[in-house]
Amino acid sequence: MTKLLLDKKYRLTLILVAIICLLVLYVFVVYPVYEHWQEIDREVTVSKQRYLKHRALLERIDKYNVIYDRFKNELQASGNQEEIAALFMKDLEGFAASTGLTIIDIKILPKLYEKNAIRFLVEAQMEAEISPFIAFLKAMAATDKLIIAERLTVERKGPSEPTLSIHAVFSMTKTV
Repeated sequence: MTKLLLDKKYRLTLILVAIICLLVLYVFVVYPVYEHWQEIDREVTVSKQRYLKHRALLERIDKYNVIYDRFKNELQASGNQEEIAALFMKDLEGFAASTGLTIIDIKILPKLYEKNAIRFLVEAQMEAEISPFIAFLKAMAATDKLIIAERLTVERKGPSEPTLSIHAVFSMTKTV
């Protein structure tokens, strides 16, 4: 009976020692290796996402270079500031005349000096029906002049009139 009891105690001790060894192996070897593997996997995933993002940008760089080349000459200031402002107003008047928009009043606002550029502002009071006004906006968008409508206020002249009263501030940026 004592021999059987010793065998059971011996077996139980061996089982406990094996469990403790497995736990120590897990805590000090398996788990740190697993955590390190997870960290490497996260880094690879982040690097892959960054790579895909930059690759997409590089694929579009030719498209951006074409657009830049198209607008590069327009951005560079040619002539003095008064000539540029006069040409800006002339361009706006040309768009208005070609689309049937009537300019009632137009004036130059103070220039805004930015880091490497000057932004010219023009305030205009105009009248037109809706279709010439939309044609005017489309003509501005289709040109290479880089004229931006900073602010547009559109109101009907009367409750039954199709004519619109338009107050707008336009800008054009030139590099210095």
